[in-house]
Amino acid sequence: MKKVLIIFGILILALVGYFTYQSYSGKPKTPNISESFTDKGFSISGLGKSIDTEYVSDPMNSDFGVAIYPNSQPAANVQSAGKVDIGGEKALIGTFRTSDSLAKVVTFYTKQMGSQAVTGDVESNGVTYKIIKNQNNQGTVISVYTQDNSTLFILVKPIKT
Repeated sequence: MKKVLIIFGILILALVGYFTYQSYSGKPKTPNISESFTDKGFSISGLGKSIDTEYVSDPMNSDFGVAIYPNSQPAANVQSAGKVDIGGEKALIGTFRTSDSLAKVVTFYTKQMGSQAVTGDVESNGVTYKIIKNQNNQGTVISVYTQDNSTLFILVKPIKT
């Protein structure tokens, strides 16, 4: 009887060990994320993906594929525009600010795109973004929203490689 209890105890320990091992072996490991930030841009990579950004020093004179709204300026002194590469998809992105109304900015960009313009609203975290794009999904996409008594707009121009 004593031998049966010892064998039974060893069997239970072996089963507990086996199931514990199985429950941990299939768990995802903590991803290895690397990041680098400089005054010229930043790079983040991990899980087989990467984002590389090179800041644009003069966004007001960059080619965003559409005119930059008059009476506007970059949203920040640094890091308001950049050439971005997200897994091989490249774009020139700039964020600008104006004291003019959201309606004026939307009208300006809708007129620039003419009959090809399509507009829509997207809400995220309590902010409504007015999106203006080409109906063929080609060219620059503009996102306009208000924040802190200003109208901000983001120009995203795909870069073909």
